[in-house]
Amino acid sequence: MDLFDWAAGEQPHSAKHTEATASFATPPPSPQHVPPAPWPDADTPPDIPGSLAAALERVALRDGIAPETLRDWRSAVSRLAAFTGCSADRLPAAPAELGPLMDAVLPARHNIKGKTWRNIRAAIRGLLQELGVHAPKAVLHAPLAGVWAELLSRAPDSPQTACLRGLARWCDARGILPKDVDQLMIADYCEWRRCWTCLSLVTQLASNIRQGWNRFAGKVEGWPAHRLDHSRRFHGRRHLPLDSFPASFQDELQRYLASMTERADPLDVRSGRRLSPETVHFHREQLIGGATVLAQHLGGPDAITGLAKLVDEEPARLIILAEYDHKARKWRSQALPRISALTRVADRWLRSDVHRAKLCEFRRSISEGMDAELRRIGGSCRRREMLREFDDPVVLRKFLDLPEQCCRRADRFAAEGRLVTAAHAHERGLALALLQEFALRRRNLANIDIARHFQRDSRGRIIALTIDGSETKNGVTLGGRVRPELARRIERHLSRHRPQLLKGRESNWLFPAKTGSGHCSIEALTVRLRKTIATFVGIRMGPHGYRHLVAKLFAENDPTAMPVVQRVLGHADLKTTERMYGTMTTAAAQATYAAMLDKVRVRTRRAEQSRTARKEGRP
Repeated sequence: MDLFDWAAGEQPHSAKHTEATASFATPPPSPQHVPPAPWPDADTPPDIPGSLAAALERVALRDGIAPETLRDWRSAVSRLAAFTGCSADRLPAAPAELGPLMDAVLPARHNIKGKTWRNIRAAIRGLLQELGVHAPKAVLHAPLAGVWAELLSRAPDSPQTACLRGLARWCDARGILPKDVDQLMIADYCEWRRCWTCLSLVTQLASNIRQGWNRFAGKVEGWPAHRLDHSRRFHGRRHLPLDSFPASFQDELQRYLASMTERADPLDVRSGRRLSPETVHFHREQLIGGATVLAQHLGGPDAITGLAKLVDEEPARLIILAEYDHKARKWRSQALPRISALTRVADRWLRSDVHRAKLCEFRRSISEGMDAELRRIGGSCRRREMLREFDDPVVLRKFLDLPEQCCRRADRFAAEGRLVTAAHAHERGLALALLQEFALRRRNLANIDIARHFQRDSRGRIIALTIDGSETKNGVTLGGRVRPELARRIERHLSRHRPQLLKGRESNWLFPAKTGSGHCSIEALTVRLRKTIATFVGIRMGPHGYRHLVAKLFAENDPTAMPVVQRVLGHADLKTTERMYGTMTTAAAQATYAAMLDKVRVRTRRAEQSRTARKEGRP
């Protein structure tokens, strides 16, 4: 049992659980419920063909398969090969390997409709089911009965409930009762789904199951009261829950975080400005992650008695070095946020100039190493891959037309009487239009207040958007004038579509939450916009990608435009803009240089012609 199992209070598999999850044998039929089909084994499916081409050859030899079905399977494999860039004899037939390839395909990128892509996936799924390497439909959609059916019948419909139904079928076939479900069983179920159903997003599935379970625990009648807490991960590495540390550390951390939300002494410049709840939570996760790293080196969390323990020179060095990738010989992206959180503790909580100076020295070393790496590779690899999609003018046109497309869809839905669907579509179009116009950060977009942030003229028309520096990440005021077309779109949303989302509730937020009086969460808004962009443009990009695109468009047209990019993006320092996007200006600078060379060539050629003419006595 490792440190995280001890902290979470988890125990190894019991004999009953191990036997149930290892054998996966179908339980004896009972008078109440008889499974409609035997569940396949949880290990990798047996006798898997080497590729989809081999799978087609194998099913072609079988009797009883209609020619039309065989034709559909061949067509689906052929189109999947074209979409992925792999030949059919290189496409794997194992669901665990084929799933990520299929999930990476975006229909809009290949100019096909979503329904066409779903038909292709269904055909390939049918091919694998014919070979016995994919779970049959009778198993995946088996009707529930008994305790699980009664329990889920009381749960409200939601995406999490749909995920819980799949878990319920898996547990019901193995005789596992709801009260016996734990985190280990969820991990086994997700692994079974990955191996047998072409599902690659197992982490998201597990998260949806946990969210749904914890949401219903204690609220739905008959639902087990225990919660599915799990060892959380901090940027890919698990970290301990706060209650694993001594009470002194917990108390000091809570007091430190509380001091961030309000400025106790306005005359004390070291107390800093008031931070948003999201930033406070970010510092909390950074410090708990650092404490976890130190606990691993010191033999347990009991040695972490306070925040001062984290900022001492040697412990701080251990915490920071955990963010260094020795194999790749470079700093990870979380090195600077981690050292910034520690520096703030030393400066504004402990008021220790000695510790602050040492941590600032560490920060300079990390910054120099990361800046050199960014200069070498030309920026973040993932950012460069995303922006490379916009080199295609078709993709750029689709992306820039997306807000208008969403609004047209909303008008069509409203004409059909689907008012709520129209409101959701128009809300996404408005959010995308605001991102294109002002390149806002996600938090500022979700927090737009109609009364506070929109400025109106004497006739009540919206003319500007202003977000005060106290509400932004770095204290820089954002906003600008709102074009008349966008102002009319906002007014239309407020008068026609937003009431459908509020359902009688009172709210000043432009993007209200589904329930309550708050605004839409940053994560929910991000997921909606990311899905919309992937569906209609065919690229994987979130709301923050708009800010990168602004820098790309400026850099490609004017290599000297970095100060303008700084103002548009709201960076407090030009160095930040140069460090993140400076390499983008290389191509534009090269083009400018080439144009200058052409002018020099023309000028020198004309001068040579003039000298020759004068020597020959020609006018």
